[in-house]
Amino acid sequence: MTRQNRKKIEATKWTWALFAAVFTAGVVEVWQQASLAWDWQIPRFPLPAAIVIFLVAAAALVFSLLLRRRTFFYTHAVTILAIGKTFVIAGSALFGGYFVLAAHNLRIEAAIPRETLGSAVIAGIAAAILIVAGYRLQYACRIRKNDSDA
Repeated sequence: MTRQNRKKIEATKWTWALFAAVFTAGVVEVWQQASLAWDWQIPRFPLPAAIVIFLVAAAALVFSLLLRRRTFFYTHAVTILAIGKTFVIAGSALFGGYFVLAAHNLRIEAAIPRETLGSAVIAGIAAAILIVAGYRLQYACRIRKNDSDA
């Protein structure tokens, strides 16, 4: 593939990230309302799971900082861009879901254990870090000038 035949690849638009957050927030809110209406037991979100999500998000941020302003071959740059897009969409979806979960837990604090609220807040912060890491990855690398795609 020659340089002239390559399609332009752009970073994720903020509207897609917002859509992912709002969609997931809606799904989580429907799930919360259904669980209250039909007396389903709301599952606990364990603190170790939130810590694992936070560590993955921190590793993604470190990865994005290490790749800052480096030049790559075209295929490597596209791979890193795809990883960045995945981080942005997944982080936005997680953020929307955990935001609603935390807000819902604050409304009915007696029915939900505090551990679930703390885990949701930690996972929400981790999701925000994942969004930042994804946007940084999308703008982190440059394509080499003499790339022959070999």
